[in-house]
Amino acid sequence: MNTPIAWTLNTENARIAVPCFVEEVAPLFEAAGRFRIWDVSSEGIQERSEIASKEEDEVSRIRMMRELGVTVVLANGIKKSVRRLLRAEGITVVHGVSGTAVDVLFGWLAGRLEGLPDEDSELPVSAPVAADAVEWTYELLSSLGWQVKRVVGTDFSPVDLTAEKSCPVCDKPVRVAVCCGAHAWRVDEEIGEFHRLTSSGYHSRLYVHPPLEAAVKCCNAYGIELLDPSAFQPVHTDDFTLAPLKSRISGHPDLNSTVKHGPDTKRKPWNPQETS
Repeated sequence: MNTPIAWTLNTENARIAVPCFVEEVAPLFEAAGRFRIWDVSSEGIQERSEIASKEEDEVSRIRMMRELGVTVVLANGIKKSVRRLLRAEGITVVHGVSGTAVDVLFGWLAGRLEGLPDEDSELPVSAPVAADAVEWTYELLSSLGWQVKRVVGTDFSPVDLTAEKSCPVCDKPVRVAVCCGAHAWRVDEEIGEFHRLTSSGYHSRLYVHPPLEAAVKCCNAYGIELLDPSAFQPVHTDDFTLAPLKSRISGHPDLNSTVKHGPDTKRKPWNPQETS
């Protein structure tokens, strides 16, 4: 069964702190001279501040994180005792990461950041995993009869998947480009780049993302179909040959006039308690 993903990135607020040395993640949390702070919400990502730290003792740094309202710390080296105290404050700690602060932030948001295992945690580290959206979409399209391929390219390419299926009217291929989000800070920039790269060579474009106002507006402007994972309901391929597509298919006028592409009824939001 294709289980809808949990879009933590877009449904829960987070304040992320990264200890820095110049533009890189600092080697040691306890010795970092400054911290960069980002706010993540359903409205997007915003760098809130850059905090200079002159605190030399560990307790003062932990207190500073609490007073700043930090909910996630992304760090390289950090003592086990400090991790324990941060967790006691309700702060998630991902450690053993390196690179620029911005790359680490985006890696965490996209579910691509691999830190060291935290043997003291009773539960695994939880992070917004937009990478799960790629797997969810891959499984969904495959289950509906599409031939799906993963796109191998740069980490920040907005095209995650391509899908192809024979047109039920003319038997010619229907090609779809798919973007699953979390490639850029701003939704409008991401959708704009997705449009630029896929404006030719595809009969339809699919953007998998919760229906934020900016996402809906941009998708409508560029003629890109928006698929909300939390609202999608399984359909029978006999009834909806090109599900989950609902919009008109470019280059297939006969198909548009004879085939229903997706459900017309209002979709029931996914309830995780109903999923076995």
